[in-house]
Amino acid sequence: MALRVDRRGRLVAADVDERIDCEDSGYLMDSLWFETRLRKHRTFKEAGTDSGDLPDDPDVGSGNLTGDYVDTASGRFYGARKRIYRRVKGKFHTRLTIRDGSGAAVHECDTGTVTFTAKLAKR
Repeated sequence: MALRVDRRGRLVAADVDERIDCEDSGYLMDSLWFETRLRKHRTFKEAGTDSGDLPDDPDVGSGNLTGDYVDTASGRFYGARKRIYRRVKGKFHTRLTIRDGSGAAVHECDTGTVTFTAKLAKR
């Protein structure tokens, strides 16, 4: 996981590598990326949906497989020293519905709610 705050302290960008467990077809490794505004009390929250093409696999479903993602992420910066917030804690959650070529849902996948904590990296 990588979190970045812009120089003005108003935007937070995150890049998260995640493992999405599926009900009966193993798991998928994926990456969640978002950019959102840092709110008044040093909090951030982002939710979104996305669709994407998945590699075709006859064991998963027939036809052109697609994935419908629903992502949420939130957190709060804390631990200020010299007006620089050095720690963050939060959570994220991703759900994925895999659809076959006809558009029917063939698998449901979910990360569950994942909590995280991080601290400012030393330069």
